[in-house]
Amino acid sequence: MCEMCLHTPCLKGCPNAPQEQPIMQCPNCKADLFVDNTYYPEFDACEFCIDDYAQKVEDTRCDYDEDRYHYYRDKELEERFK
Repeated sequence: MCEMCLHTPCLKGCPNAPQEQPIMQCPNCKADLFVDNTYYPEFDACEFCIDDYAQKVEDTRCDYDEDRYHYYRDKELEERFK
């Protein structure tokens, strides 16, 4: 029995617990994937790749919306002060 967590075998968060071995490596980002990670074979990507892609799309969308806002605002100001 472990002196720290009082369990046999040790609990997952215990410092005496054996290191968890990855079940595979993502072919896209090369991250080690463990049992609780998600891998999407149809996209050949893991949850980290999907999250990164979603963030890039969101950043692009924000930039596009902001540019579009400034375009129409400037156009309205030009017409107002002709």
